[in-house]
Amino acid sequence: MVQERRPGRSCAVPARVGDMAKKKGQRDYVVMQCSVCGHRNYRTPKQLRGTAKLELRKYCKWCRMHQVHKERKK
Repeated sequence: MVQERRPGRSCAVPARVGDMAKKKGQRDYVVMQCSVCGHRNYRTPKQLRGTAKLELRKYCKWCRMHQVHKERKK
């Protein structure tokens, strides 16, 4: 990788921009809602295409125990 110095900058910057990391697919955040009390406690990234709805056992601070949390839209 060739580095060049820009005037007014104290550090070197990469000359080529195309060498940076690329995204592996479209992802979006989904909200996890407690199935018992209905509070929306967690937010997690999820791939949009070809995946089923998430159901995870997570801790609910309102119920004060582990409950099933289901995926809900924002």
